[in-house]
Amino acid sequence: MKKNCSHTAAYEDNYALRITHYELSHALILTGGTEAGREEEAKNLTAALQCDAGREAPCKICLPCRKVMGGGHPDVFFLRPEGKEIVVAQVRGLRTDLRLAPHEGRCKVAVIRADALNAHAQNALLNILEEPPERAHFLLLAENPSLLLPTVRSRCAVRRLQEPPAETDPGPEAAALMQALLSDNEWTWVQVCLSMEKRPCDELSRILDGLVLLLVRDLPERDVLTARRFGSIIDQIRTLQDMLEFNAGAGHVCGALSTAMAAARRMSN
Repeated sequence: MKKNCSHTAAYEDNYALRITHYELSHALILTGGTEAGREEEAKNLTAALQCDAGREAPCKICLPCRKVMGGGHPDVFFLRPEGKEIVVAQVRGLRTDLRLAPHEGRCKVAVIRADALNAHAQNALLNILEEPPERAHFLLLAENPSLLLPTVRSRCAVRRLQEPPAETDPGPEAAALMQALLSDNEWTWVQVCLSMEKRPCDELSRILDGLVLLLVRDLPERDVLTARRFGSIIDQIRTLQDMLEFNAGAGHVCGALSTAMAAARRMSN
């Protein structure tokens, strides 16, 4: 039985390793995913380049990380369209900035909305990529890299981000569990849990996946104490799903779920 987990491999979450992998190229095209996802990935990679935490980068706690994530690092440049496109004058201005030594960071980083570069701006960028300034990195964000000049693409490594997962319907049983969890009546969630004890293990695991989805969706709207309670329940659910994989009875798992939800509820009292 395979759980619908969204966890990525350790390599995917280790930006320091990713930076090391791409050191062979000073320029990287980020494509795939969403526009917001590409910008977030660019910020994370940029923070990792500037971070003080070494192989734990980006820590997002040190001053360089916080400046990058806040858009205020003096050695990081975001090139966005002025109007409908990025024009050659903007690229030439970027080249002037990149030729100066870093003010406080380890390097200079240019994050460029490459989809918005017009033809003249792409040619100006190509000149920089062919003879890049020392300690300069380029992150080109492109929904469709084929629109870039072949000569520009040939001077960049490419990283394709995963497409966002399709929205999943958690199902009515998961919604009933969520409603019971939010209820002030402890007997309500005990009844709902016990009503599912004769479900097949595969079906029960799917219902629990739906409950996790609802808990995660609701998490940002909750106060700190409730968020801790939800986190505790999610941890318990994953443990119970592991039990289901080892043929634990659905009745036993539902009983354990009822107990876990009651214990989590008492955290807020």
